[in-house]
Amino acid sequence: MSEEIEVEVDVISNEMIVDDSDTDIDTDEEINNTDDIVTENVNSSVRRTTSPMFNHLRAKHKDDYKKCLEEKSGKRKNADGDQEKKTKKQKQSSLSVPEKQEIDQLIMEMIAIDLKPFSCFEDRGFRNMLKKLSPDYEPPCRTTFSRSLAPILHHKTKQKLIAELGREIESCLMSLSFTTDCWKSIANDSYISLTLHYLTVDFSQKNLMLNIKQLLDRHTGSNLKNHLSNMMSE
Repeated sequence: MSEEIEVEVDVISNEMIVDDSDTDIDTDEEINNTDDIVTENVNSSVRRTTSPMFNHLRAKHKDDYKKCLEEKSGKRKNADGDQEKKTKKQKQSSLSVPEKQEIDQLIMEMIAIDLKPFSCFEDRGFRNMLKKLSPDYEPPCRTTFSRSLAPILHHKTKQKLIAELGREIESCLMSLSFTTDCWKSIANDSYISLTLHYLTVDFSQKNLMLNIKQLLDRHTGSNLKNHLSNMMSE
């Protein structure tokens, strides 16, 4: 009787071993499948849309779905309306492109001559004055002034001064004097300037600011000399 029991136990144990091996194979396949699923999820996560959310709202939360549709359509109408207003305003404007560019340049010259900040034309009083003088004129943003109009004005002014100085030299100009100055701004930034002085033939005094540079190194004699030499060469 005991022998029969032992035989049955051996058979059962062998069957269990076989089942465990089958289970291991299935587990490996499940792991591989899981990796595939994770990979698919990662790949699909890159292409996220709001369609599943709207489908869920339409199926489970109909009131919220209607609110979303109304809000979405309202934003489109507002965007279309703003674009139409902008287009109509541009078509109805009596200012030509050269006229607008001339006004832009005059504002830029005012900022340079009066040492105004680029934000001055955004002040309410200045805009009210522009609306009164030219209702169709819309000034550009401060970035346009600082990055586009200011370099253009600087180049024109530089070329004008070079031409003027050339004419003065040709008219028997005998001597030139240079002065320099260093100072710190309110923001604690250091600067150095170079100014030209001379007398014309009719004894009229001329003072020309040739250059201004920011000092980023120590204010030693050697560094100041190098800065002035570079400014003179320019």
